[in-house]
Amino acid sequence: GIMYEEGHGVDKDPGMAVEYYRKAAEEREYDRKAEKSPGHAGAQSHLGVMLAHGTGVNKDLDEAKTWFERAAQKGDKNA
Repeated sequence: GIMYEEGHGVDKDPGMAVEYYRKAAEEREYDRKAEKSPGHAGAQSHLGVMLAHGTGVNKDLDEAKTWFERAAQKGDKNA
């Protein structure tokens, strides 16, 4: 997502950034205790920012809040 958001090696494309952030935010991963934990905190936080600002997606403050809360629960300091 960040590659498309910032244009690293690809043309900037906020819509594609949102798609990749959403995939990573929703992905199931294993934490250090080998228990399933939903999503990547950094992607959740970035997705929240994109939704809050309406960048590459329709502005949706309620959904942004949800993603910020999920990221914060996982310890993301930017959420």
